[in-house]
Amino acid sequence: MHLLSSTKNGEIRREMKSDTLTTLQKFNRLWDNVNAAYHKASGRMGFSDSERTILYMLCDYQRPMSQNEIIRLTGLSKQTVNSSVSRMKKAGWLAMGERSNRQMLMSLTDQGREVVQEKLVPFMADETQIFEHWTAEDQNTLIELMERYEKSLAEIVDNMD
Repeated sequence: MHLLSSTKNGEIRREMKSDTLTTLQKFNRLWDNVNAAYHKASGRMGFSDSERTILYMLCDYQRPMSQNEIIRLTGLSKQTVNSSVSRMKKAGWLAMGERSNRQMLMSLTDQGREVVQEKLVPFMADETQIFEHWTAEDQNTLIELMERYEKSLAEIVDNMD
């Protein structure tokens, strides 16, 4: 059980009534560890986190995407996405091409596809193997629970004042 209280500075502090972690705390710690693993992977591949995210999305969605779409789907800031896209364009990995809804769509260049093939695709294959070692039931359970969590969280955020 937790009690929330405010400090003199107005900060919210959670006081533990017991030594056990709540389900939310366990989930948050796992989520933090997953994010830390992705951060470490980004560095080992020679990417910033935002570069890895953008490249990953272009591979995963398998189509050109706009910067606004990346921002909307990832929660990355406009400045972060813009800076990463500029760096990757300068490196020759991305090209800006056709327009969709007045948005320029980015896609991988031949050089970008080579970089992705060399660095990101092996990582994605390793990720795929994680799921391949799980039963179909475990895979479906994870997806169903994450979909429920995402929907409920979106509803909470949409109803915030």
